[in-house]
Amino acid sequence: MYQQILIPLENSSADETILAHIKPLARLTNARIHLVHVADGWVARNFNQLQLAESEEMKQDRLYLEERQRELIDDGFFCDAVLALGEPSDEIIKLARENDIDLIAMTTHGHRFISDILYGATVDKVRLLTNEYPPSTYGGAGVHVEYLSRELAKLMPVEVRCFGDQKVKSGNLTVRGFQLDMTGWNCPKELRSTLGAVQRCVDFNAAGIDAQIVHCHTWYTHWGGILAQKNYGIPLVITVHSLEPLRPWKREQLGGGYDFSLWVEKTALEIADAVIAVSDETKADVARLFKVKKERLHVIYNGIDLDEYRPVKSKDSLRKFGIDSEKPYLLFVGRITRQKGIIHLVRAIEFMDKNFQVVLCAGAPDTPEIAREMKRAVEQARRARDGIIWIDQMLDKPSVIQFYSHAAVFCCPSIYEPFGIINLEAMACETAVVASKVGGIKEVVVDGETGFLVPLAQMKESPFEPLYPGKFERDLAAKINELMRDEKLRERFGRAGRLRAENKFSWRAIARETKSLYQSLIAKKAAA
Repeated sequence: MYQQILIPLENSSADETILAHIKPLARLTNARIHLVHVADGWVARNFNQLQLAESEEMKQDRLYLEERQRELIDDGFFCDAVLALGEPSDEIIKLARENDIDLIAMTTHGHRFISDILYGATVDKVRLLTNEYPPSTYGGAGVHVEYLSRELAKLMPVEVRCFGDQKVKSGNLTVRGFQLDMTGWNCPKELRSTLGAVQRCVDFNAAGIDAQIVHCHTWYTHWGGILAQKNYGIPLVITVHSLEPLRPWKREQLGGGYDFSLWVEKTALEIADAVIAVSDETKADVARLFKVKKERLHVIYNGIDLDEYRPVKSKDSLRKFGIDSEKPYLLFVGRITRQKGIIHLVRAIEFMDKNFQVVLCAGAPDTPEIAREMKRAVEQARRARDGIIWIDQMLDKPSVIQFYSHAAVFCCPSIYEPFGIINLEAMACETAVVASKVGGIKEVVVDGETGFLVPLAQMKESPFEPLYPGKFERDLAAKINELMRDEKLRERFGRAGRLRAENKFSWRAIARETKSLYQSLIAKKAAA
């Protein structure tokens, strides 16, 4: 019978499931339980060689393991616990051999260690296609690809092909930008981004593809994924960061190109070998709007680098932009688009208390029209009160982290948000959040625990604007005022937000889940 049972823990709700199954067996056979969690981030992998200090994730993993071990010992079990460092599949097999393990008990959720052991490291190379990549990042999709590519490169060779002049080679990660020559183009201005995307997608493929998987991000690269799947015979994976049918205001920016974006997105999603939604809400939207087989549709959240996004003390960026660091401020960070609801936030300022600053880090307008609308709204708000600071440019990451760290409240007034990574960034910096109760935001911000969610009654069809914009703006202001008047509540929300980010959203876990999906597609193709 089983005398030595090894249980790899994931620091997730899946652990409860596996422990519930194994404890009766261990009690019946009087077995010793060996708990293990494998830390596989950059710090963990280089911890001994470079003599590094423990990362925040490693500290949290160790505390979690010790807590689980105490619970089992108090429950009458023989139990030890190990925090291993490195490649999960290798470390699990190593521990099994060292301890004469009779049974390895694990779930297939989260890190999906079992996929690593069964399939092995079979992903020789993956190619990510994206329009955004640093330094040309302006939205959540670009942030996602930056961190996902970095984490995946710890597990396999990764090449990113993107729009721009990027040229990077660092270990397993290669980044290659593709520029666009529009000499002789006579098409309408609003079609240039659409036709430019098509041209770059052709160039992505004409440059040759030697990867086993092509993974596309945003509709701008979907034509490239279709070409790769059909011409090179490799599986196509698409991560859905937003959906074109739910962004009708993009017609203002793209003109007739919006019809192309609708078509290419639908075509790509319905022929993709796997579709990844960044939230359960987005998964439901994909299932409702497109003919995607259930077994091909997956949810893998966005994540956060907890070592990078954390509270900082420095304030030089605040001083640079004229923010009084001794006076509380409300913060917005994002692009000037219909989707982000920035105009509604600016109109809400008239209902806010006047004893705090309002800092709007808002740039990259979708169209000249919305840029003018934003300017008029800010000018009107400034006529009624002081302390409105509009930074009409996209800031570098260290500056944004400073802004998050010292903000009293962060506001996300989006009318459409598949995930809302900016809320997660603010939470990681221990800042309380007020956000609209839409889309994937509801899966990130916990109402009354990490911030406030403001209900939004919306049109059911295009353009999905608030049915009662004045009420929405007053409701936003009311929740912001409530938090601004209660420093202790802000601090409590901030601490809870950081803890939620640590416990639920980790890029290393996301990379593991993505790798497992790649492996299953490669195995399926090999078996066909």
